[in-house]
This record gives sequence, structure tokens and C-alpha cells, in this order.
Amino acid sequence: MIARLSLALLVVCTALALASCGGHGAARIRIGVLVDCEGLYGLARDSSYAGAELPLIQRGARPLGANPGDGITQIEVAGKKLEVLFGCGDDTTASALSEARRLVEQQRVDVLIGPTLNGESLALKEYARRRPGTTFVDGLAPLQSLTLHDPLQNFFRFGPDSAQLTAGLGAYAYRTLGWRTAVTVGQDAGAFGGGLEYGQVAGFVAEFCALGGKIVKRVWSAPREVSAYAAGNRADGFFVVDPGNFETEFGALHGSPAKRILGGILWSPPIASPELQQRVVGVVTATSIFDSSRPAWRHYLAAMGKAFPDLDAYTVFPVVYYDAMAAVLQALEQVHGDLSGGERQFQTALAKVRLESPIGPIHLDQNRQAVAPIYLGQYQRNAIGEVSYRTIRVVPNVDQSFGGYFHTNGPLPSETYPPCRRGDPPPWARSG
Repeated sequence: MIARLSLALLVVCTALALASCGGHGAARIRIGVLVDCEGLYGLARDSSYAGAELPLIQRGARPLGANPGDGITQIEVAGKKLEVLFGCGDDTTASALSEARRLVEQQRVDVLIGPTLNGESLALKEYARRRPGTTFVDGLAPLQSLTLHDPLQNFFRFGPDSAQLTAGLGAYAYRTLGWRTAVTVGQDAGAFGGGLEYGQVAGFVAEFCALGGKIVKRVWSAPREVSAYAAGNRADGFFVVDPGNFETEFGALHGSPAKRILGGILWSPPIASPELQQRVVGVVTATSIFDSSRPAWRHYLAAMGKAFPDLDAYTVFPVVYYDAMAAVLQALEQVHGDLSGGERQFQTALAKVRLESPIGPIHLDQNRQAVAPIYLGQYQRNAIGEVSYRTIRVVPNVDQSFGGYFHTNGPLPSETYPPCRRGDPPPWARSG
């Protein structure tokens, strides 16, 4: 009797294509989107959700309300119904992991996009290790080791890591500004942890030193030490991760700040302080967005403005989630929605996606990490004294190895690593 019931159940499951008998994603595709709704980046919740929803809206989905958190209607992708489910974190590892488990184990999502911070993403990477049949696409976390060290077949990132976000600055310092010596300024704490600060400094050091530059000092949260180097003219220039760490030292500089300061990703607009905006005129920084001349960028802004007119699309949060969702949809279409076999065929397709992102062409390396463009921008003052930010250089095809400085078996960026050594510069830094 039990055998006959088991056989009957098997037949029913097969007839229903496993839709209601536990077939993982067989008849319906579910994508989870995990963002921070509370904490440091809770304010970016709606823009992150909006970025993830926009590729589906462009395929015919409709918002269910004015707020992106209200969700969107289901649509068909690759011949299958697709549903998006949301998760909310609060900057903590425990919350992100709890939400991820809820989405994967209870809501049965096939793909999970997010979260936001390094600690959260590290926890999800370890969770992904135990869930090889689910695909994880990282959100905003820039920690280099997420993909460079111990990469996973089911863990992907379509945004640059923290070191990649400095690409082009070392060559600009050495060739355009004529620096031969530099001081780096960062801090070893914060919501991103050392992942952003250490990674940013590491990227600048790798490129600047490969060309022949020397690092006089790496300063970590020591304003008086920064002032001494600035006032004493003991270095040609300063690479500063966060303008807030250096604001009081501007006055100690001899010469124009534009020639003696380069900034990391945290210098990207908007800079909140009007006074600081005036003081940084001429300073060049590196960022992953803001090339307003790209048609794909203008189309993205127009589409976001139409779908969510009350949101500011000109930030990195929606772009990162937009790219992740767009890549997932592209791979789903390539495999005709087939997520069988532990999603291996889908994951192979996702690793080969070539994405025409709003910020430029993106593809993945062998570790499933983005190779992407980075932009150098400069703060400029117009004829009536207003300060704006303009892209001055595009650095294409930035990979996370930096010409061999960083590799899978190498140490993590730290207060002292990588060493300053001359060598083969990254491809984008080999010519003027």
C-alpha cells in the first residue's frame, strides 16, 4: 500500500513539473533581494529595491505602489513565472544571515541578490558554501576577499571591489601630477571595516609603486601625523580615502589641494558640506559611476525617473542592484529558465554574461568577479561659482589582480600590505 502511494505521488510530482512537490524553481523562478532597511545604509533601502526592480519593469512588470518596497507584478522570463521577494537587514551579520535563510529555506528562492556590507556578505558567502544549489549574487560589499580568496562556483559579484575602485589614480598621480612620493591616509574602523579603507589604499599603492613611486608613510587615523607631513612638505601628495579624515589638514598644505590630494570612492558626490565643496575644487577622485556621456547611463536614469520619480538614481546603490538583476535575467534567458541540476547550467551562463551596464561594459573573471570600468572625476567650479563633478578619464577593463599584485593565495590588504614595489603596472597604467 505504501509502495503504491509512493508511486502515485511520484507520478503526480512529475505531471506537475515539481511545481508543488518541492522541485526547486522548476515551474516558477523566485529571486530574493536582500538590502539594509535599518542601520547605516537603511536610507538606501528604497533605491536598492528600485534598482533590482527596474530590469523587470523594463520587461513589462508594473510597480504595485509608489514605494519600491511595495513590490512589482509577476512577469514571465524565459517562459516561466518570475517572482521577486524582499529581505531586510540592519547592518548586522546575524540579521543578514537570518533573512537569507528565510528567503532560501522557507521562501525557496532560486537566486539571492545582496546584501550591502562586508560583514553581511562574508556571512552569506559561508552560507552559500553550504547551499551550492542556490545562486548568490553579491550586492554592494567591496571586500576584495569575497571573490579573490577561496572563490565559490555559486557566488558572483558584478561590481568592483575596493582596490579596483582606485584604478587610474596611481598613474594620474605619477604621470599627470608628477608625484614621486606620497602619503596614504585611511582609517582602520567603520561600517565597511578594513575592507574599504585597506582595499582603497592597497589599490593606490599597487599602481603608484609599480610605476616607480614611493610611499613615504601610511597613516591610519592619526590627524596630527597627517598635519606634520602636510605642513612639512614631506611628500609630493596625499591619497586620502575619506575627505572627513583630512578636512582640518587642508590649511596645512603648501600649494593647491588639486595638485597634492587625490581621493577615493568616499569623495564621490555629493559632498554634504558646502564649505568642503569649495575647498576640493580641482581635486581628482575615482568612482564606479558618473560618466554622464554614456547612452546606457542616460537611458538608465530616464527609466528610473519614469518608474520611481521620487528617488535619487544618481548613487551607487540602485546601479549595483540593477546590474545584479540584469545579469541574472540575461543568464536565465540564455538557459531558457532551466535551473535543474543544482543550477549548474545557469551558474555557468551567469559566469559568462557580458553586461552592458549603465556604467559601462562588465564581464566576470575566473573567480566570478567583475571586470569593469572605473572613472576619474574632478570637482570644478563654473562661471557663477557653483561646484560640480565631471568625468575626466575612463579606465576600462579593471580587474582585481592589478597586474599580479593581488592573487588568490596572497595576503589580504592591511595596514602594511601590499608592499611598495616597482614592477609591471596594471594594463590600464602602462601608457599615459
